Amino acid sequence: MIWLILAASLTQRGGDIVELRPSSEGHVAEVYYKNSVVQNSMGGVFVLELEELRVQVQLVVGGDETLIVVPLDNQLIAVPDRIDVSDGEETVVQIMRPMF
Repeated sequence: MIWLILAASLTQRGGDIVELRPSSEGHVAEVYYKNSVVQNSMGGVFVLELEELRVQVQLVVGGDETLIVVPLDNQLIAVPDRIDVSDGEETVVQIMRPMF
């Protein structure tokens, strides 16, 4: 099941934060993820929207959570497109145009 979130951020019941926001490095945008240490994460597939940009975010729950990011515009890429995030840690995935 894919949840369409017509917002740029999602805070899960367990305290995890997933946010699509302007890029801090000058790219198109970035996905910020914070894996809460307090409670268990909830896995799933979400579509976040920022202005006209839509990004699919999949959260796979296990020992570490795996964040998989796919821009829905096929002219953009996510770097990295997949990353493991331990409890209490956070990460940023850049949404950018390919450099080739």
